[in-house]
Amino acid sequence: MPILYRMGANTEEGYPGIPRTVLVDASHGAESLWVGHLDIAPGAQVMTHIHHDTEEAMVDRGRST
Repeated sequence: MPILYRMGANTEEGYPGIPRTVLVDASHGAESLWVGHLDIAPGAQVMTHIHHDTEEAMVDRGRST
């Protein structure tokens, strides 16, 4: 299993004003897994959306409201 580093991954705009870095997705051979990092600034919002599988999130700085 490879070790993945965020600084070597592709970063793009996921939602308006929210950059996301993709670590694992279909382009890496994953069939039902997406792993990434979203840098959500204070006051920014991720729009309501639906996943057909489980979604988990971890806040590494700040807080979720």
